[in-house]
Amino acid sequence: MKNIILADNQDISNAGWHYLLQSTVEKVEIQEVTEKKELIPLLINCPNSLVILDYTLFDFESVNELLILQVRFAETDWILFSEELSDEFLRTLLYNTQSFSVLMKDSSRDEIHTAIK
Repeated sequence: MKNIILADNQDISNAGWHYLLQSTVEKVEIQEVTEKKELIPLLINCPNSLVILDYTLFDFESVNELLILQVRFAETDWILFSEELSDEFLRTLLYNTQSFSVLMKDSSRDEIHTAIK
């Protein structure tokens, strides 16, 4: 069973992810969090999860904090799903790790399915 953590504060995004995940992934358990303090205990209990994160709406202070979490939970896969991410943020993230996939909210269904797989 694949454990997926939705880290997003928008109900409509969460509903969309539930729909896409349940139609794409077999045997999936989806958990939702709205704050970093909820995310960390889930990652401790299920370190091989897929985290779908809207970085701009979550309570991370910097990209470095996100990179530290990725190092701490190296078995975790990450999809950053956002309306807008700065070039500086993307450069910092993508030059320091390959554990993140990045999707913009205007991505096509095919791009989303590819990122999930």
